[in-house]
Amino acid sequence: MWACVVLLSGCWEKATPPAEPTAAAQGGSAPPAPEPLRNLQAFVASPTEVLLAWDPPTTGVTHLTIERKTGTSTDFVTLVPKLPASEPDYLDTVEPETEYTYRVFAWMGDVRSPQPAGPVTVKTPPLPPAPPAWIKAQATAPTRVVVTWGEAPRAKKFAVLRTDEATREFVVVETVEGKQTFTDENLSPETRYWYKVRAMNDNPETTESKTVSVRTPSAKTTPEQAPTAPPAVEPEWVSPPPPPPLPQPEIRDVKITDAGVLLQWRGPTRRGYTYAVLRTSRPSLSYFVLDYV
Repeated sequence: MWACVVLLSGCWEKATPPAEPTAAAQGGSAPPAPEPLRNLQAFVASPTEVLLAWDPPTTGVTHLTIERKTGTSTDFVTLVPKLPASEPDYLDTVEPETEYTYRVFAWMGDVRSPQPAGPVTVKTPPLPPAPPAWIKAQATAPTRVVVTWGEAPRAKKFAVLRTDEATREFVVVETVEGKQTFTDENLSPETRYWYKVRAMNDNPETTESKTVSVRTPSAKTTPEQAPTAPPAVEPEWVSPPPPPPLPQPEIRDVKITDAGVLLQWRGPTRRGYTYAVLRTSRPSLSYFVLDYV
């Protein structure tokens, strides 16, 4: 058992100093300008959602105007002209793999804050990859298995996972990019193995193929030609051995720093264990996989 640490970065702005009240004009008292919002933050809630949040506005603020610009554009456009000041946040529907910059103005009636809150910038990740369309594992020698799999839209690379009756846990044996085949060498004869393929891209969330099983022949068996096409029928299914129960990670500390949120937890570090760090910005939203560590 040992402690794991991850720094969850986000996008926020430092508190904006209070604005000076508007000076009297033409012998009369002009209405005071509202202070800019404080602590404007932008969080990626999913590949298609960005959540904006801020501290409650000062007394007298009637509504907010949210502006956004996309990518390398230099022009802000009005996203929400009049958001009630009572709203604590705003969920924006966006496109995957796109950079967005936001700023927010506060209003007291017809008087706008002299400066906006922001800008804050975030970039949405791509959609998760689709799982491989099919997978096949074939023993081509007593100590060799060839694993092949089908297309997985949006995948950039693949991780091949394997388990056996002794190990009882799937572990990554190889990560490949630009191909859909893997040759697993130095195996034991007359042993059953199980394989599955994980599709990955820049989104922390991954998908996996079905699981297939294969048994290596004895050392006297003549090797067969490696497969070049998907199987015509499903391979014989033998359930993999159940893995040992996973202990529950224990969060030990959460610290807010200038660089983000530092999360520390305690849990096992045995081979094959991966921790998924999930985050949500408010209880009404689903948790989003932020990273695997």
